[in-house]
Amino acid sequence: MDKYSFGFRQLRSRFEENRIFGAMPLRYLQLLFGCVWDDKWTSGYSEVVEFRGVPIHLTVSESGTVKTKAGVFEDCLKLTITSEKDDLRENYYFEDHLSNTWCGIKEYWFARGVGIVKFYSTWGKSLCASLELSEYNVSAADESYIPVCIGSRWVYEERGLTDEGYIARSEIEVLCGMNGKYLAADSYEFIYRGTETEYEAFKTSSATKNSGI
Repeated sequence: MDKYSFGFRQLRSRFEENRIFGAMPLRYLQLLFGCVWDDKWTSGYSEVVEFRGVPIHLTVSESGTVKTKAGVFEDCLKLTITSEKDDLRENYYFEDHLSNTWCGIKEYWFARGVGIVKFYSTWGKSLCASLELSEYNVSAADESYIPVCIGSRWVYEERGLTDEGYIARSEIEVLCGMNGKYLAADSYEFIYRGTETEYEAFKTSSATKNSGI
């Protein structure tokens, strides 16, 4: 089957495609809390911090077993982060040139010795992304909830888009580091598994369905 890849000018040709863009789990943690993991985040923990004048609510709970394409993970922890801007509740994703995607609800599932195995993000009521770990490579000796070291790599699939016939993958890889600081790269693979003609027909069908016609 042919594969059709989209250029940047076509990112918003179908609204739901934006689920893969802005789905940046490590970046949200770094932006809101200044780290990608804090050892004080244990089950039952909660706190409220402030970012750009908005209260950020964080809670931690046990989530048990989590199944993903990369495997089955036991004794996971779930982080829930909520940040609501009253004037942007409907559509955080598109407001102010995409600068408010940190708003809404962010849910993380962490497995010890692996890292983030699932991630769910909403941007108000208009859009959401659901990532599931499909591949990973981390140090076998590191049993932390996010083993960051040079060469650590996590690949996620956006489940909704995958079900709709896309290759929709987000990859995070730690490239280098020194003195406890690391540089990680985010990259995306986003391809529709079909021809351009099939995609145009799919867009039309999707728009009709979503409009209730």
